[in-house]
Amino acid sequence: MEPVILAKGAAGKCFSDLVKACEDHFNWYYPECVNTNDHKTVMCPPVFPFGYVAPTGEASGAMELSKVEEDTIRGDTAELRIFHLLEKFGEKTKQPMFVLTQLNLSEFLKNVLQQNLPADHPVLKNNFNGEIDFVIIHRKIGVILMEVKSNFEFDKRPQSKARKQLDKVEEIILSLIKADDEPEIGVAVYKVIAMPNVSEQCRGNSNFIGLREFDVRSDGNFSDWWLSKFCEIDFDIRKQQKLQNIISIFVGQRSEVNSVVLSRVFKRINTQNFLQKSYKKGVKGAAADRYEVVSKPAEDSEQAILSRQFLFLNPEQLRIWNSGSHTIFNGSSGSGKTILLQFRALRCAKAAQQKVVVVVPMPLIALYKDFFSQNGISLEIMEVLSPVDFFNGSYFESDATSRFHFFADELQAFQTDIPDLSTRLEKVMASFVESECYCWIAYDYMQRNENATSLDVTGGLSSGAKLQNEARNLCKTYGFHHASCLKTVVRSTLEIYDYVQGFVKNSLEDMLKKALTSEHIDEKTKRTFIAFVERYDISNYLGHRVCGPSVAVFEHSELGDIVRIIASEISKWTTEDALNRVAILVTSQFLKENLSQLMTMEKIPVCDVGQQTNGVVLDYGYKAHSYEWPVVIAVSCTQDQCLSSNYIMLTRAVTRLVVIKSIYSR
Repeated sequence: MEPVILAKGAAGKCFSDLVKACEDHFNWYYPECVNTNDHKTVMCPPVFPFGYVAPTGEASGAMELSKVEEDTIRGDTAELRIFHLLEKFGEKTKQPMFVLTQLNLSEFLKNVLQQNLPADHPVLKNNFNGEIDFVIIHRKIGVILMEVKSNFEFDKRPQSKARKQLDKVEEIILSLIKADDEPEIGVAVYKVIAMPNVSEQCRGNSNFIGLREFDVRSDGNFSDWWLSKFCEIDFDIRKQQKLQNIISIFVGQRSEVNSVVLSRVFKRINTQNFLQKSYKKGVKGAAADRYEVVSKPAEDSEQAILSRQFLFLNPEQLRIWNSGSHTIFNGSSGSGKTILLQFRALRCAKAAQQKVVVVVPMPLIALYKDFFSQNGISLEIMEVLSPVDFFNGSYFESDATSRFHFFADELQAFQTDIPDLSTRLEKVMASFVESECYCWIAYDYMQRNENATSLDVTGGLSSGAKLQNEARNLCKTYGFHHASCLKTVVRSTLEIYDYVQGFVKNSLEDMLKKALTSEHIDEKTKRTFIAFVERYDISNYLGHRVCGPSVAVFEHSELGDIVRIIASEISKWTTEDALNRVAILVTSQFLKENLSQLMTMEKIPVCDVGQQTNGVVLDYGYKAHSYEWPVVIAVSCTQDQCLSSNYIMLTRAVTRLVVIKSIYSR
């Protein structure tokens, strides 16, 4: 008989036995937790997976939540309270358990049972839809199932619903425990109905355990409740193995992250559904700064992804959108600079039918042209040029700027090809002083100029500080508006954001120490760099809580090891027909050609940034301006002052980041 389903393993292996597939995933992700009672509490996932979190405060540009909004998300709030209690209790008392949240009763579980139970087994007739709020698998207690109901007063209906759900999951758990036809081995399954908002004591039922407001009021109350309800015992080898089997199935299933899962996270970031509620609230009462929906000019829902990225603007972005026709702005990677620029240029082209000139680094030209053509803008109206073509061409030399709208993105990247950028930019701005046409320029002052030589010890970051000062001075001279820095990151997962913020902070502090002790840097440059570091002060904010896969960090010296890691990541995160979802970005001292040859030998097709082919992008990080990939593998040399000395877009819509530190270089 053919297997019901094949599961793809971490290294591209296929399993017909789904239990073995789960064990393989579990062993790969949690090698320290295999067949042992001596491990810490594992929260899976480590961050509570909200279906929706209303963003609050400056971090999202949203207003403070009203009571009405709190009520609408109180289900998540109740579960979050339990999640935090379990996490704190587990860490403090060193409970050897796995805590899984919002576990779907999926077809996967049904297929596992079909492979291990008779075809007429009653559990297979169950409907495998729905989810269980918490599944806790404890090495010395057994399995604890928990459903959370958020009512403020006791109600029989949600309690009855919780009982039915718990009974269904209990039947599945017991079927998995007994699937090998062994006699009863005594692994307990507990069922908990949690009502953390209900103050009255639980009404007795011998088959269910109650968790009420009194029990979760404090950490101490929760500890007392736990100790009174569950008894720890030392399981024998058979019971330990059975629990390990259950853990592997549930945790292994959750850990099997593939391109489908990655696509869901990527889509959530792109559509920004998590910010819709803040927009609706802002529309109701905002008088001065009206929230504005950015229209979607593309009629076809399958048009370019960039035309669907912004549903509305948060206050930071709105201030730029309404800032006037002559504006220069900067901001963190992933804060929305490129989208603001593109949509404003698109609106100019559609509304006035005037000439629009967009200047972007060479790798971005195809991206911009695709965006405008898919939104119905002809090349007669819109022209996308590289910095060299613009500043050395007829538009710049003929002083015809008053007759077209001008937009420039990633200005900091122009410094490589245009040494006298400040002088040329001054000429452009001067020509727009009396013009009603738009002149918008965006840059990222944190990006490293790869070819900067003024301050090597800082990895070229001083050029970003210098550019920012020059832009501010030019704005004062010619009456342009220099907008406040965009600091809300709206295109990143929580895991990537946390990693990058810590990484950048440590790197900046390290570079600052080296700059201050260097004998080759004058005092003025030192002061500039100090001001730059202090002004940055890691003051970015994450405007949401979209969870994604964790960041992986490796240290390898051999190219062969690096290629094996790359091959494994490609196998896990994408398919053969979507290799362009992955980018390998290297620093300038890394010999890209050798890595390319080895990848080609491993039959991994590669291409450069901007090429429209089905291949893994392999290029230098400083060419990755405004490009986005779900999977980014960043390779740097140890003598390259680690990763932060190069601009690698870690905080964009990246949902899997792999950092490889290597001593291999040119």
